[in-house]
Amino acid sequence: MLAPVGTAWKNVRLAHPEIALYAPDGVHPSRQGSYLAACVFYSALLRKGVLGADRLGLEASAAAVLQKAAQEAVFHGHRPGP
Repeated sequence: MLAPVGTAWKNVRLAHPEIALYAPDGVHPSRQGSYLAACVFYSALLRKGVLGADRLGLEASAAAVLQKAAQEAVFHGHRPGP
């Protein structure tokens, strides 16, 4: 099983550079980066979509972008299972 966190991360960095995925040290993930990784793992492990998941304190617009990126990376544009 593969959880394509790198794919989702790359896609967000290219399409939404305004979302800081790295912490100020430039090495560790920021809160948004950790959220993105968690969304990817959730979708990959449970084979479920994450659209509409709890934002966990993130801005609604950023959370929506990260959820969509995670879901697209895992399901490659196909609809997730039930």
